[in-house]
Amino acid sequence: VYEKSGFQKITIRGYHNAHSTMKFFDIATSILAASESLPEYDEFQKGLRKEIYQNRMSVDGKVLIARYALKQFFHSDFGDFIYEFEKKITECLFNSLQVIKSVKNSFHSLGQYQYHRRVNHELMLHLELNTDEYPACMPDLYIGFNESEGTTGAYCDDEKLIRLYTCVSSGHDVPVMMNVRFTGSDGSVKCESSHGTFSSVGPCGRVQICDRAALIHEAIEEFRDGV
Repeated sequence: VYEKSGFQKITIRGYHNAHSTMKFFDIATSILAASESLPEYDEFQKGLRKEIYQNRMSVDGKVLIARYALKQFFHSDFGDFIYEFEKKITECLFNSLQVIKSVKNSFHSLGQYQYHRRVNHELMLHLELNTDEYPACMPDLYIGFNESEGTTGAYCDDEKLIRLYTCVSSGHDVPVMMNVRFTGSDGSVKCESSHGTFSSVGPCGRVQICDRAALIHEAIEEFRDGV
C-alpha cells in the first residue's frame, strides 16, 4: 500500500550512533482525505469515494484494513514499527562504531610490538610489527575478482569482510607486516626484510605471530645469501 500511494521511498538516515531517523509520507491522511464521504454527497459520489479507498488500499485484490482503523493503525502500529526500526539502526551504528574503535586499538597495540634477541656476540635479531599500512590495505583481504565474458569485475566477499573485522576487533588474526632486521655489534644493519603475516594478542597481552619461526628462518636464509 505504501509503495503504491507513498509517492516516495521511505528515507532511512543513519547519521549518528545515538539516534537515527526514518522519514515517510503520511499516506493515511492522504487516503482518508481522498476517500472521505460527506453527508451531502449523493449515492454516486459516496460510491466513488468508497471505490477510491478500495483501490488505494487493495493488496492482491483484498482490502485488509477498514477505513475507521486506518488512521489508528498508521499512527500506532506502523509508528511503533518505525520506532523499532530506528532503534535497530541506531544499535547497529553503535555496534559498528565499537568494532571500528576496537580494530583501531588492535592495530595500535600490535604496532608497538618489538622483540630483540642476541644471536651471537656479533649479531642481534630485531623483530617489529608494522601496522602503518593497515587498515587501508584490509580490503585486499575481502575484495575478490571474477571474470565474465572477457571482463574482470571486483566483488566484496561479505563473509570474509565480517570475519575479518570480527577477528581484528577482538585482537585475533590481525594482518600485519613483520619486519626482521639483523644488526652487527656496531649497530649497523646487516640485513632487513618484511613479511606479511597475521598476529594475535593472547592472554595477559602476549603477542603471538603466525608462522613466526618459519618467517624468521626465511629471513635467516636471506641473510646468509647476502653474506
